[in-house]
Amino acid sequence: AAGLNLCAGMTGGVLYVLDDSGVLPVRLNAGMVIAERSAGEDLRALLELHVRHTGSARAAALLEDWQRSSALFWRVLPRASAEGAAEDGALQIASA
Repeated sequence: AAGLNLCAGMTGGVLYVLDDSGVLPVRLNAGMVIAERSAGEDLRALLELHVRHTGSARAAALLEDWQRSSALFWRVLPRASAEGAAEDGALQIASA
């Protein structure tokens, strides 16, 4: 579960959030970050690596039904990074 004001002060990087309850948009600091429904190959590769190194049953289950579970993830970026990428045409920004 994500706490209130998630990502306050985030200035770089990418955060992937599994949001099977659908509450992430109301918990984000929307002034600092932008969230998009996106769980591309980068996240899949990270989960595969996680399973290989930890044996995580939960990550393995997510990967087994990737088509369904990938729709439950949000990709969160700092607003400045996301807006710069959008201006370059590299990012489609989805509103929550």
